[in-house]
Amino acid sequence: MNLWETRNQALLSLSGDLALDANLLDRGFQLLHYVIEKLYDVDPQTPFVRVTALIAAKANTLLACSYSLALDAHAQESGAIARVLVETVELLAYLNNEPRRIDEVLDDRLPKSGARAKAIRGHLQELRSHWNIHASHFNATYQSVAHMINFSANRLVLQQPFRAHVLRANLESLFVFLIWACLETIRCLAVATSDGQAPLREALRDLRNEGFRHFSLAEPRRSEK
Repeated sequence: MNLWETRNQALLSLSGDLALDANLLDRGFQLLHYVIEKLYDVDPQTPFVRVTALIAAKANTLLACSYSLALDAHAQESGAIARVLVETVELLAYLNNEPRRIDEVLDDRLPKSGARAKAIRGHLQELRSHWNIHASHFNATYQSVAHMINFSANRLVLQQPFRAHVLRANLESLFVFLIWACLETIRCLAVATSDGQAPLREALRDLRNEGFRHFSLAEPRRSEK
């Protein structure tokens, strides 16, 4: 048994048929890393700077974890990570919308994630609820375990197979969350520096538009501000 066979095939696809997908993600991660480092280096290092840079770094790690699990065809299990990722990026949005809320972090009195989502008018409650039931906690639901059964052969699937179309769908979702994380981190930098960060916003907009065309995604209703 080769425990890494699925990942090996996925990596080969990232340099072959899915090379453009991989390139878009690589550029997204490069942009995110750059903005996080710029944010952390803002002088003076106010509580807003320190806390939001750390939160953005956590979002980056969660994105990388989701990418890694997708390569192993464990996207369903990565829902537990994705739920935390959404809460992390929503927290950045919550702080960006009212920077004085940083005191809630420092005083350990942040509202619960659902309340924060309502405060920023988030639209992912249904998705978060799905992850909460089928991924973040184990329930023997069809959505939780169906991928572990080969119904036609009546056998358990102990190693998920590589499927190019499934990986591409997961890379598409990852790209959307990556763009969102970049947007909120750039907003943090803009708040911290009292500068609109127009060049970074333009770079993100170009990457987003290129990615949305590639993945045939609908344009977002609102452009970043």
